[in-house]
Amino acid sequence: MRDTRLHLEAPLGPGASLDLEPEAAHYLRAVLRARAGRTLRVFNAGSGEWRARLVRLDRHRATLAVETQLRPPAAEPGPTLLFALLKKPRLEWLLEKAVELGAARLQPVRCRHAVVEAARPDRLRQRLIEAAEQCERLSLPELLPETGLLEAVHAASEPGVILADEAGGAALAPTLRRYPEAALLVGPEGGFATDERTALRALTFVRPVSLGATILRAETASLMLLACHRALTSAADRPCRAEA
Repeated sequence: MRDTRLHLEAPLGPGASLDLEPEAAHYLRAVLRARAGRTLRVFNAGSGEWRARLVRLDRHRATLAVETQLRPPAAEPGPTLLFALLKKPRLEWLLEKAVELGAARLQPVRCRHAVVEAARPDRLRQRLIEAAEQCERLSLPELLPETGLLEAVHAASEPGVILADEAGGAALAPTLRRYPEAALLVGPEGGFATDERTALRALTFVRPVSLGATILRAETASLMLLACHRALTSAADRPCRAEA
């Protein structure tokens, strides 16, 4: 059984002693039933991944001693996903899967037909952390504040935007190959409003694509874009597991 992975914000290095946040200490004690002496893997984008040992765990405190590096820091490039707001359970599921599929930035956008439901940023960030711990990533995607549709699209104008449009468009795979740096845009469950689609298609840097003959749920369309992007990039060929 592989060691548990924990994402920590603090710089990691040999001999470092780190006190964990209360939530992490509770998880180790109450969920994993860990005891002092157990080894863990700790990581972040700036320090890479390290083996650490739990030297203290009680009701009020957990302390780790960082020992040896397992993986150095490494770039984890990935696409930006622009997506319409979803209801909370499906939003959290989408964020989890986007982490696994290598998204680098996540930009929620407001659309006319989107269901707007308040979501706590700290809860969403925790979902990103849990997904990164599970899937062996070193980095967390950047979760950007929600913004208007056209504002987000114009902010991505330099690499361009690939638009998943139920009204149809070019073939997906050739478009991704031609514009691998482009942001990926998926609309709301009810589809874009007519004026939104018209405004998007009028922009020369927006490239509509078709996702096939069936209408996909918003989260399914997002994952299809991310999975196809991953399959067409060399980043998916790199091994990610550290040696235990």
